Amino acid sequence: MGNDRCTVKHGGTSAAAPIAAGVIALALQIRPDLSWRDIQHILVATAVPVAPKHDSWISRTKRKSYSPFYGFGKIDAAAVVDRAKKWRLVRPPIVRSLPTRELNGVLAWPHFTVKDTIVVPLMPEIAYLEHVTVRLTLEHTRRGDAQYWLKSPAGTLVPLASSRPNDDSRSGLKRWTFMTVAFWSEPVAGPWTLIAANVPNSRSHGRILEWTLSLWGEQSSMVQESESDYVKNFMEAHYPKRHRSRLYPREIPEEKPSWTKYFILLFGGVIFLALRRFKRAFPRTL
Repeated sequence: MGNDRCTVKHGGTSAAAPIAAGVIALALQIRPDLSWRDIQHILVATAVPVAPKHDSWISRTKRKSYSPFYGFGKIDAAAVVDRAKKWRLVRPPIVRSLPTRELNGVLAWPHFTVKDTIVVPLMPEIAYLEHVTVRLTLEHTRRGDAQYWLKSPAGTLVPLASSRPNDDSRSGLKRWTFMTVAFWSEPVAGPWTLIAANVPNSRSHGRILEWTLSLWGEQSSMVQESESDYVKNFMEAHYPKRHRSRLYPREIPEEKPSWTKYFILLFGGVIFLALRRFKRAFPRTL
């Protein structure tokens, strides 16, 4: 490295992020009115698939394939700028959260896998699906042994989190939120299935206590939700008022003060002082 010199040895997100930021800056220079959601739509629409033989690609019927490693593909700067010139701004965002499912899904021998399905009704207010989140509460003796997938009504099966060999925490997950764009533009109505499993041959065990599915997307023209409505629904999706503390991973309860303990200590102190005075009054004679 140095003046007028380049390297081919620098990679990863440290190199990709500034390149992506530069491409987005070009698009915003032409269309400063684009929101972060508009940019996401443009990036997905113009992405070019890479490494087609990599086994991470997930086929989606009549839609772009998705990979947990490559997303929807690499950024095409020229295509992004060209699409930005004629892009129609997306409508305001909308979020719908399904009722929280309370479970007792055991991850232990012989049942190392838990499956639970939420059937989502028709939601004409969501014109276009963008993001999907799953909020999860888990008890586990070794958190890194648990892994999760989500299956959409269209049949797309996507990993939310893989196993983590170095994560030996016993604290589980407390309303932890997983997010994915893998179901981009898919229909929302139908069965959504959460799958949780321990790694094979694991001696650890745990329980799925609850999970909540939230669907985020573009608001249809048939509804007129304000920004304050969206913020309210957003807060309810991520920070609900109805905390279910009894479902949280078990913790050692804080010990409450006991008057009996105080009385015993006080009584013991009185006896000790009385004995010392008794010994002084009647010293042992030799």
